[in-house]
Amino acid sequence: MCLKFDIYWNEGVFSKMPLPAPSSTVIRTYISRVNSYQYRGKTYDDSIDESVIFKGVPEDDTEPCEYIEGQTEAQEIPAESKLFWGKGFTYKQYSELDERYLYWSQGRKFETREEEGLYRQIAMTDWQITKAAQIGTKTEALLSAFNTLLSNANIKSKTGQGAPGTEDKRPLGVKIRDYENEKPIPEPSEEFKDVDGIVKYISTWYLGHLCKMLKIKNSYSRLYEKEIQKYRVERPEYDGEDDEGVFDSVFGGD
Repeated sequence: MCLKFDIYWNEGVFSKMPLPAPSSTVIRTYISRVNSYQYRGKTYDDSIDESVIFKGVPEDDTEPCEYIEGQTEAQEIPAESKLFWGKGFTYKQYSELDERYLYWSQGRKFETREEEGLYRQIAMTDWQITKAAQIGTKTEALLSAFNTLLSNANIKSKTGQGAPGTEDKRPLGVKIRDYENEKPIPEPSEEFKDVDGIVKYISTWYLGHLCKMLKIKNSYSRLYEKEIQKYRVERPEYDGEDDEGVFDSVFGGD
């Protein structure tokens, strides 16, 4: 049914919920569970991705430790890791999840369980994206969920990378001013200077002309008026002359 209607399938959720007699009630109960915040936005494709990522996890909670050279005995998983992340992961996977959680939380102490759970989901989703990318599966749904979690946690870095603890709350104008003070625009080299006057040309005959048409009085319109004055021809005035004298003066008569 989940495959047919593109609903996220999680066997753990299904096994833990009460199973009433009518099958329609079972489906409605399951859908209400997977529509919770923890699984919001997931589809059946995510079920397939997770089944590939977690394929081959042993039934027991031990795995040969790979972090100490020469050690081959089974490494017991700490009880607090299983309580925090849930059961079903290997020792190596628990270690990777703990590293991601430490990276995102920066060791801070959360005041509420909700905030702690949000950062746990961020670390989990980040880890799932890495695993999915390693095996070449689709990550679009995971990335969408990851961005939603970052937005809910109000995590936003200066560079847009989403790194924790780097939220910049300065106004945009202050950011621009500080950036210009720290890294001012250098003077252009000789080969890039406006030797042909193209900047003045555009400012005069494009911006200036446009401002003049729109009756906007600014530096561009004044620059345009100053330049156009050089090409303006004024009508001559002839005082005290008859029409024939004016005609000869204009058209070059004897």
